[in-house]
Amino acid sequence: MMSRTEFAYAQVRIQARHGQLPDALRWRQLEASRTAGQLVAQWRAGPWADWVDALDELGDVHHIERQLRSRWRAYVDEVAGWLPSRWQGAIHWFGTLVDLPLIDAVQRDAHAERWLRRDPRLAAFSEQAPAARQQSLRAAGLLALERQGERDGASEQGDGLSDWLDEWTRRLPPDASDPALLRRPAELLWPGLSERGSLRGLGVESVWHSLLRLFRRHATGAVAVFAHLALVWLMAERLRGGLVVRALFETRPAPVPH
Repeated sequence: MMSRTEFAYAQVRIQARHGQLPDALRWRQLEASRTAGQLVAQWRAGPWADWVDALDELGDVHHIERQLRSRWRAYVDEVAGWLPSRWQGAIHWFGTLVDLPLIDAVQRDAHAERWLRRDPRLAAFSEQAPAARQQSLRAAGLLALERQGERDGASEQGDGLSDWLDEWTRRLPPDASDPALLRRPAELLWPGLSERGSLRGLGVESVWHSLLRLFRRHATGAVAVFAHLALVWLMAERLRGGLVVRALFETRPAPVPH
C-alpha cells in the first residue's frame, strides 16, 4: 500500500495542478471566444498554456486532435514521473484508455480514421504486416492492446474496458489497496469514450462531479492520481471540442484569383 510519505511529493504537485483546472467562470470566458484563434489566445493566458503551444494550424481539425493527444500523453508521463517507479506502469497505461475507441476503429476497418497514420503512436495499429505491426506496438509499449483485440474480435464495449483493466491491474503494485476503488476513474470515463470517442452529450457534468468527489475523498492516496488524470482528460476534451467547432465553422476569406 502506498504510504503517505511515499505519496507526499506527488500529492503536492497534483493538488497544485488540480487547483489550476478551469472553473465554471473561466470556461464561460473561454467559450465566449468567437474563433479558434481567440480561444487559443485566451488559453495561453492561463496555467495550461503549454497545451496549445503547438497549435499553429487551427484550420486543420486533425492537427488539433493529434497535438492535444500528444500533450495528454506528455502530461501522463509527467505525472508518472512524480510517483515511485512501482506505480509508473499503471499511470502510463491509464493514458492509453482514451485511445481505445480509435484503436478499435483501426483494427476493424483499415480505412477508418486515416489521420491516425500520422499519429506517432496510434499509427502502429495501421501496419498491415503482422511482424511490422508487432514491432511498432512493442516499441510504443502498446502490444498488449493488440493481443486483447486478437482475443476478443468484435468485442462489446464492456469487454473492451474489462480487457484494458486486466492489463492495468497487472501493472499496479502487488500491494495496491482496494483495486475496485482505484478503477473507478476509468469506469467513469469509459461509457462516453466507448460510445463516440468523447463525452459530449453523455452527462459530462455528472462525470466531472463524480471524479471531483473521488479526488477530494481520497486526496492522500493513489485514487487521487487517477481521478486527476481523468479530470485533465475531460479538460482537454472540452478544449478540443471548442477548437474543432470553431475551426470547422469559421468564415474564411475567399482565395484571391490569380
